[in-house]
Amino acid sequence: MTLYWAMDDSTRTVAKAREAIAVSRQEGDDKTAYQSFGLLGLALLDLHQDDEAIRVLDEIHKMVAARLRIVVGDERSFREAACPDKGCETIATIQGIAKTLSPVCRDPQFGARLQRLAEP
Repeated sequence: MTLYWAMDDSTRTVAKAREAIAVSRQEGDDKTAYQSFGLLGLALLDLHQDDEAIRVLDEIHKMVAARLRIVVGDERSFREAACPDKGCETIATIQGIAKTLSPVCRDPQFGARLQRLAEP
């Protein structure tokens, strides 16, 4: 998080996020993997690696669909950054994520934003 948000270093964020995903998956730590996927996606978008970012979005969608133990919202910045101009497939994936997460979101404002994203 520090590499991305404080140091604005997308290249190093990609490397560290991938490392964190690998280790957290080995340890069964879904929350860390989920958060790392969100950061990885943002960094990939910044580096204009959109195809790879879309694959990351698909991984997030799989984790959400499997109802793993995650923190709802860790993907928000990436999801919202990927939404406007990445095509119909991305929009459908984002809608699927939002549809699954909106009923379990505890924050009313964030839940309302998810519900709006879930609509076709």
